[in-house]
Amino acid sequence: MNSDVMARLKKQSGSFRKKTESVPKPAAGNIVLQAEVIGDFNLTDNEGLNKYLLEKSIELQTLQAKTSLSLGKVFEEVFQKLGGKNQHDGTYVAWLEGNGFNRMTALRHRRRHQMYTLVNSDKGKAFVATLPVKVIDSVYRHNDFSGIISIIDDGITREELEVMLVPTPVIDIPVYNPKETEKVYKSVSKLWRAVSLEKVSDENAESFEKDMKKVERILSKWQEEKEEEGK
Repeated sequence: MNSDVMARLKKQSGSFRKKTESVPKPAAGNIVLQAEVIGDFNLTDNEGLNKYLLEKSIELQTLQAKTSLSLGKVFEEVFQKLGGKNQHDGTYVAWLEGNGFNRMTALRHRRRHQMYTLVNSDKGKAFVATLPVKVIDSVYRHNDFSGIISIIDDGITREELEVMLVPTPVIDIPVYNPKETEKVYKSVSKLWRAVSLEKVSDENAESFEKDMKKVERILSKWQEEKEEEGK
């Protein structure tokens, strides 16, 4: 992470701590302060009803955060218990599916719980508890994971973290080449038949899924160009 950015955020965290010193200490257990609801909840012309819907949204998202942490703890414990070979022979995935969960959903709950345990401050833990899934995924893809955890501990707003972690994606679509397209089709088909998704580690599962979607977009773009040429 750029040292100037790190220094700026650490400096800002001082004012953040001063503003939040008056927040009461949460009860023991999962530390989840009131969720920060972002969005327009003026859904009706009735101000009282809008206020009620906002309060229920806060209540719902706070409950969701607590549930995610509890699920993540259970998933992490089972994953660690099924260490080594048992993590990759289908036992863990079979257990998840038997309980109505898929692997990626479980991984996202585990990541929230992992970040929650790594952050030391109560306010930092509460912050992690209510972070959107897409932000947590971006933290794990960042090249300075420990630096991000440190900044969260010191204090950072969700908007600042999102700006830092979620840049506008740029997809480079190669120029259509018939011969190259045929090679890619054959290569992807061969790999797809050979790969068992159950044997892809949790650490690589998200990247694998993301890369396959990118390949799909590229091939779709090539196909569109091929069809245009044939008209």
